[in-house]
Amino acid sequence: SPSHTIDNDLSTWWSPNIQYSDHWIKFNFNTPTKIHAIKILNGSHYSNFYYQGVNYGNLYTKNAIITRARLEFSDGTKVTVNFEIYDGMQTVEFPEVTTSFVKLTPVTIDPGSEWPDVCISEVKFR
Repeated sequence: SPSHTIDNDLSTWWSPNIQYSDHWIKFNFNTPTKIHAIKILNGSHYSNFYYQGVNYGNLYTKNAIITRARLEFSDGTKVTVNFEIYDGMQTVEFPEVTTSFVKLTPVTIDPGSEWPDVCISEVKFR
């Protein structure tokens, strides 16, 4: 579970090489939590990126983006959703559920303009 993606520090979780629908990401909660939306900051973020002795400063790259996914919750609820981009984050809303985890399985992926792997810098649940 890429738990460090829900702690506001922009530590990046890199996917395996997703090809595509048989891989999934599972977010666990310490206690059952009510949620009705997921926001994902996609891409890789590097503070003070150095390459061959040169500091390129903050680097943010566009990676492949999950555009449609199946969500599964601990109560057995399953939904298929399309992500939309709002304020630079992929966002999806769904009927409120109380859950101890969210399992996200990609259905379709935009391959991205720079890197073909999916990576997630931060995830927000609300």
